[in-house]
Amino acid sequence: MNKKLVIYDFDGTLFDTYESLVLVYQRGFAAIGMECTKEECAHHMHHSLGETIMERKVPENLIPLFVEKIVDALDDDDVISLIKPFPETLDALKRCDKACCKLAIVTGNTTTHVHKVLKYYGWDEYFSCVIGSDICPETKPNPAPLNKALSSFPIISKEEAVYIGDSLQDLEAAKRAGIDSYLVNRASKEIIPTTQKGYFDLTSILNQLKIPTESK
Repeated sequence: MNKKLVIYDFDGTLFDTYESLVLVYQRGFAAIGMECTKEECAHHMHHSLGETIMERKVPENLIPLFVEKIVDALDDDDVISLIKPFPETLDALKRCDKACCKLAIVTGNTTTHVHKVLKYYGWDEYFSCVIGSDICPETKPNPAPLNKALSSFPIISKEEAVYIGDSLQDLEAAKRAGIDSYLVNRASKEIIPTTQKGYFDLTSILNQLKIPTESK
């Protein structure tokens, strides 16, 4: 095991945010008089807010209100309560911590929101760095957010870093940043053909990386 930095995506990787994001998107669209089904929400979750605005043809004069309502809804208490860690998430964080791996999060979500969720579960102390859309506006697969995170660990080389995410955009961002990556592919329960690194959970990925269950 030669990884000293493990960077995680947030939504769909560490936390199951599906139910919470359905509520967020529905509140955002309702504020501008548009509907959004659960199926449409599931689609939008894997795209940036800018891409969603363009795809749904949100009128230009309503974009500021839409964005405001989406951002506000993210931190509503009832939304936060719907966010659940995946069963193996805490164990994965503990394994990395015991192996003396630095931990970071790179996400299209906001840094404020991620910290609020981490604090809700008492896990904020595990992470040395969180890069969200409010810190780096470029979105994956642009490598800028990952490069921003990597710059926070100047003594760790790219060869010693790995990015774990749940979408092909995550893998492409890592490729462009020049670091290794793994896909946690929970939804389809099958490996996506374009990658040989698709795993069903974080435990399988950490096993592949040979991160021990206990520090030696």
